[in-house]
Amino acid sequence: MKAWRSFRDRRDWFSHDFCQLVYETWLFEAVATGRIKATGFFNDPVMRKLWSQAIWIGPSPGQIDPEKEVDAAVKRINNGFSTHERETAELTGMDWDSNIDVLTREWEARRIVLD
Repeated sequence: MKAWRSFRDRRDWFSHDFCQLVYETWLFEAVATGRIKATGFFNDPVMRKLWSQAIWIGPSPGQIDPEKEVDAAVKRINNGFSTHERETAELTGMDWDSNIDVLTREWEARRIVLD
């Protein structure tokens, strides 16, 4: 686990000090040339910051004891220490919103079959 913390620290540094800066530069150019419409981007620094926010996740570390790790994630969500989105990304590297879309389709298909 100590190794993973070290890897995560380096990944956080890289994403913050490199990826985010490249993204902000790209976004600035894309808005300036009209490829992306971002209301208030050039007029309001708060709006620019909101438009420029990104979450850099990367791959998950894998799980040593999946049951305990999922239980811990549920407790963090239930106690307001984390979100479904963050826990999904950290446990699986996937996107919570996409999972919900797929689960909705699956449950709908299952309901149709069972009815």
